[in-house]
Amino acid sequence: MKMKPRSDDTLIETGSFRDPSGFVFYHNDEVYRCVDNASWAVLSELQASGLLKKCVDSYHLVPSRLLDGDEAKKIQQLFETPSHFVWHEKLDVVTYPYEWSFSMLLDAAVMHLKLQKKLVENQWSLKDATAFNVMFRNSEPVFIDLASIEKPVRLDIWNAYGQFCKMFLYPIMLFRDRGIQPKQIFQSGIEGMDVDQAYRQLGFFKSIAPSRILDVYLQRRLNKHTFEQNKAVKQRLETKNTKNATQLVNLDRLIRKISGFRKKTRADGIWHDYQADNSYSDAARDQKHAYIESFLAAEKPATVLDLGCNTGEYSRLAVEAGARVISIDSDHDSVDHLYVLAKKNKWPIQTILADLSNPPPDIGFMNRERKALMKRVSGDCVFALALIHHLHITGRIPLEGIAGMFAQLSNRFLIVEYIDREDAMFQTLLSLREDIYQDMSVERFKAAFAGHFELRKEEKLNHTDRYMFTYEKKATPGA
Repeated sequence: MKMKPRSDDTLIETGSFRDPSGFVFYHNDEVYRCVDNASWAVLSELQASGLLKKCVDSYHLVPSRLLDGDEAKKIQQLFETPSHFVWHEKLDVVTYPYEWSFSMLLDAAVMHLKLQKKLVENQWSLKDATAFNVMFRNSEPVFIDLASIEKPVRLDIWNAYGQFCKMFLYPIMLFRDRGIQPKQIFQSGIEGMDVDQAYRQLGFFKSIAPSRILDVYLQRRLNKHTFEQNKAVKQRLETKNTKNATQLVNLDRLIRKISGFRKKTRADGIWHDYQADNSYSDAARDQKHAYIESFLAAEKPATVLDLGCNTGEYSRLAVEAGARVISIDSDHDSVDHLYVLAKKNKWPIQTILADLSNPPPDIGFMNRERKALMKRVSGDCVFALALIHHLHITGRIPLEGIAGMFAQLSNRFLIVEYIDREDAMFQTLLSLREDIYQDMSVERFKAAFAGHFELRKEEKLNHTDRYMFTYEKKATPGA
């Protein structure tokens, strides 16, 4: 299937090139999947049986529609050869497993298993189990790769079990037992963690524990096959077996196991208790709240990008004002806490774990498979509250660079909190560092931001060394 020379509003998703059965593309701000005859036959049967709708309604699958008639003919004009097309609901934000917190990875894993169970109960299966087939609609994980569904030869086993362990089970175990975050695994290797790596990280004794021995120790032993043994295993896998009871038992076992990992140790991130332990007085905090609430009521931004969100105090103000919110922070426990709250309360908040001084770059094959964070997020308004001093002092990023980053991420407005060098938090960050910030001042800050923004409002928080600024982005020259 080849695309004709594309128009400006049609683009193939570079991250879907590995799938031989089709690929994702974008046209007129809509998301489509082009699939081959075999995948189309599978999806058509799923739709006719009603199972496709059931999986969508249970939030396991991204809302999708098989195209036919005039709608399909219109899309077909983009292609040189006859093809089949599926429409997918466009998600507000694309995130990757290395930007998820522990609870997000847990929820994605359980959703994956429940989807597989529902398919197996109806004589279907997922042919792979990569974590990159999962996205989030706010705090709900959804499976996006419909072309991964197949009618398997065998239903007693799941051929993708090993990949599920690499992509979900081992990263979950290593966070729980060793404190290794998902980003440390997936950003360095998009295939996850293989059983030998998991064994080395967990160690012999943890690997033979009752809750680990089947999925780690024994799987590692079984993987050490000779060439002839592998041939024999392949032949057995190609032997038809339609009895699904064994696989269903194993899926239930994995669901119970992974759900049990929710009993995590208490949060111990650096900033997770910042809202209860900071240099604001109650009056200053109320004043800051009122400042932001006044802006939200007046401008009503549809989307807010909350940078350095901590546990989401101001993300929640934006939600209450009717905005959809993307909340980003580098502290794992803060992001995890906000994600759990957003899920419980069904808030339209998409949480992302990322360090803004070193955000996830373009990675994967030819550095085109997974897009950089800065290409995937933006907001009508950007919140940068109590963040500047962290980027400037801890990250050693010049004020002009910070202003440029905010301008790239903001569609229109920026609310930024400036903290002067006399503030207690500023001095805490500076305490073990060389003081190269003697020229730090409100005037210096304003000058750095003047190149990208027009100042609309400013207000000093009473009895503090903190200032609130509302900026509007300058029009791009020639726009």
